Amino acid sequence: MFGDIDTESEKREFVRLRQEKDELEASSNALKALRRQLEAIKRKLELSGMELEQTNQQIWTAEAEEKTNKDEVVRMDALLKPCADFDPEPMTGEFTELQEKAKLTLKNIVAVEGQVSKSIDGQMSHQTRLINEAEKAMLPLMANFLRDYPEHSANLHAEAEYSADFTALRVQIDKEELPQHKQRFEEFLGTNLIGDMAMFQSNLLEHEKIIRRRVEAVNVALVTIPFSDTTHVQVTAPPTRADDIKQFRARLKDCLRGGLQPSADDRLHIFKSIRELISDFEKDDAWTRYVTDARNWFEFGVRELRDADKREVNYYSASSGKSGGQKAKLAFTILASAISAQYGLLGTDSEADTFRLVVIDEVFARTDEANSQRALKLFQQLGLQLVVVNPFDAKGRIVEDFVDSFHVALNPDGNNSKLRRASRAEYDAAVDGAATNTRSVVPTAAPIPLTDARS
Repeated sequence: MFGDIDTESEKREFVRLRQEKDELEASSNALKALRRQLEAIKRKLELSGMELEQTNQQIWTAEAEEKTNKDEVVRMDALLKPCADFDPEPMTGEFTELQEKAKLTLKNIVAVEGQVSKSIDGQMSHQTRLINEAEKAMLPLMANFLRDYPEHSANLHAEAEYSADFTALRVQIDKEELPQHKQRFEEFLGTNLIGDMAMFQSNLLEHEKIIRRRVEAVNVALVTIPFSDTTHVQVTAPPTRADDIKQFRARLKDCLRGGLQPSADDRLHIFKSIRELISDFEKDDAWTRYVTDARNWFEFGVRELRDADKREVNYYSASSGKSGGQKAKLAFTILASAISAQYGLLGTDSEADTFRLVVIDEVFARTDEANSQRALKLFQQLGLQLVVVNPFDAKGRIVEDFVDSFHVALNPDGNNSKLRRASRAEYDAAVDGAATNTRSVVPTAAPIPLTDARS
């Protein structure tokens, strides 16, 4: 058949098919491109959806934070409302210090508030403690001031609420009253106070010198009075080691360290020293009497020396243990020498017509007979004119051999006492008829001839 040999139609079909093939291949590439584009678009859409979701989430979060922040602003406004008149300017430094500890944001405002509150509470506790300590120190000073200056007590009290009033008074005193009184104080300190203190010290030092001179005079007399067959005694008077006396004398010296005209730098110190010393005088009368008695400035003792070479045999101090007899012997020996020095009997004749009267009241009641006899012999040796007042008992009759006349108080009826003067012979006769509770006394009115009282 023709168709079987018709190649042209086959060629045309081949060409057509090739074209279709090419077209199909070309359209397939485009499809692939479209598919790729579709995939790309899908991916973009997916990413856009995710971004949209994230954006929506951020929007929702921002809206929630906005609401929270608005609520916080309302709360803060409510907290700040009572402090509307507060001026932060004076506290700028404190606020800056707090702000530097934590950067404040809306997110950390609650946490920072807690931290700042804790810090402020700590500072408040510290300041409260300082205030309490200041009050504890301040209130006694207020009370002392009102005690020393009671004229201010009508308007002031020793309470913390009056601190501003005390401060105002301090300013007034510093600026107004103090300058007015400064000149008067300088004059008083220079002409009165220091002068009086110098006179006070001078009197004490004079008493000290008098005591030393008396000790010297007594020692001169003691050389002539035997303490034993081979010894005599001497009184020693070194300065005391008592702290109260040493401190008092040092303080007294410090009060006058600048002389009568101290420098301006020394005046205030001297005034304080004098004021403190006078204050101590006022607080403790017993201490004042003790330190201002110049006799307490010495530690008296007695040295027993051998007559031959003046070597010390014994030393007697106030703290050393002595028997009653030793004490009495020392006492009578020193008493006799003191009387001798007081009357100026050294180197005088015991029979000289001089006044040397000594009244002894019951002195032998507490001593043994041997020491009493020794004392009477000492008094006799010195030529003392004795008036002895004693109970009419065995102790009192020790003096019988040393007196020339007696004055006996009699009260036989128990109503009225009568005084009878008698010679020794008359006395001996009267003893038998004397009433029971009699006492030998010295009359206060009737004159007593010295010859009758001489031992």
